[in-house]
Amino acid sequence: MAINVITKPSKLPVELADIKAHLRVTSNDEDGYIADLIEAATNIAQDEMNRALITQTIEEYLPRFPTGSTIELERAPVQSVSSIQYYDTDNNLQTYSSTNYEVYTELTPARIALLNTASWPSTYAKDKAVIITYVAGYGNDQDDVPQDIKLAIRALVEHYYEHRGIMEAVPNVTLKNIPKSFDYITLKYKVHHV
Repeated sequence: MAINVITKPSKLPVELADIKAHLRVTSNDEDGYIADLIEAATNIAQDEMNRALITQTIEEYLPRFPTGSTIELERAPVQSVSSIQYYDTDNNLQTYSSTNYEVYTELTPARIALLNTASWPSTYAKDKAVIITYVAGYGNDQDDVPQDIKLAIRALVEHYYEHRGIMEAVPNVTLKNIPKSFDYITLKYKVHHV
């Protein structure tokens, strides 16, 4: 499955001022750099956990409908499913009626379950034959994101901030020894798929 964030979050899960206080940075000289680190750490955390932190709209792509009756969505927590679209066998974009399925957002990962009276339609052979659009995230505000996830992001920002010289000296190299607290927290929240 491939995903694309089509409506980005309105904010990041941690504030620049909070990170600067954590790093004990008092000047504004590095605000742009620190903001970039916050965004990078947030993206890494979301990818590691298969979670969306602040509310965002996601498109998830499938090459076809499953042979079974359920689809597990890649990112959690899911707030709602907006639509399921697909390319029919003539390569025309269609919308699959929401009366044919139920959405279980309370599960992790969230699931779309086909009703017993329905069947998945046939699709055109292409990588993105099925497009599921949904809203995911803990909420619209930083306070909605679990505190320990925000601590993991702070730890990763601090790590990259303190090791910037090494990263700048060796381009395209990622440091392997990221903070154990980041690993522990992201593993705790990781969404596992069957």
